[in-house]
Amino acid sequence: MQFLVTRPKPGAGKTAAMLKAKGHRAIVDPMLKIVFDDTAPIALDGVQAIAATSANAVRALGARSDKAALTALPLFTVGKATARAAENAGFTKVISADGDVMALAGLVSNTLEAGDGPVLYAGGRDRKGDLEGLLRNLGFEMRLAEVYAAEPASDLGEKTVEALKAGKLGGALIFSARTGTALIAAANKAGLDQALKGVRVIAISKAAAKPFEDLGCEKIRVAKKPNARAMMALIKDAGQKAVAAG
Repeated sequence: MQFLVTRPKPGAGKTAAMLKAKGHRAIVDPMLKIVFDDTAPIALDGVQAIAATSANAVRALGARSDKAALTALPLFTVGKATARAAENAGFTKVISADGDVMALAGLVSNTLEAGDGPVLYAGGRDRKGDLEGLLRNLGFEMRLAEVYAAEPASDLGEKTVEALKAGKLGGALIFSARTGTALIAAANKAGLDQALKGVRVIAISKAAAKPFEDLGCEKIRVAKKPNARAMMALIKDAGQKAVAAG
C-alpha cells in the first residue's frame, strides 16, 4: 500500500524510509518548502543560551556564516528530534525538554537564571506555541531570530494526482496544520478535494487534524504522541490491515 508523505525535506525522506521498513510505498510530496534566512544579523551580546522548538531552526543556525559563535552557546530544544538536528548542526551543549513548549519553558527556567542574560529564541516566520511569552512571564529577556520560513506548495506532485484519481492512497501523513492546509488547497486547485476527503488521514496532533475535520474527512487518526514513531504505530506492516483500528 502507498502513503502520501507531506512533510518538508529532509524529514520526508526519513518518514518514507520508515514506511518502507513496514513494507509500504511512499509518495514524497512536501507541502511546505523550508527556506533558510541568513541575511538578518543576530545580536549575541550578553546572550546566555538559545532555545529552539524546531529542527529546521537549528539547521538554519548551523548553515549561517556566524555558526561558530552560535554553536558555542548552550541550546535548549523542545524534543529529541530537534536535539539530534542540533548535534548534527554542530551544537555541543544540547539539552532537550523531551516534551512540548510548556516543558521547554520549564526546563529553561529551572536551568538558567533570568538575570544572567537574554535567551535567544530561534524560530520560523510562522511559529506555534508562545515560548517567548512563557519565558518573559518568568522574568527572562527574550530575543527573537526568525531564521527560516516554510513556504506552502502551490500544486500537487504528478504522482499524488495520479494516486488520488485512481483512489490508490492508503493514507496521508500530516505533520502540521499548515501542511494540511497546503495539501487541501493544492487538492482543491487540482479539482481533487472530493478525492482527498476519502483518504485516511494520519495526523501528528489534533491541530494537524483540524483542517481535515473542517473539510469533512471521516477517516482521521491522531497519534498518541506528537512524533513520527507514534504516527507509524497507527500503520500496520504490509500483509496486515493497513491502518490500525481503535
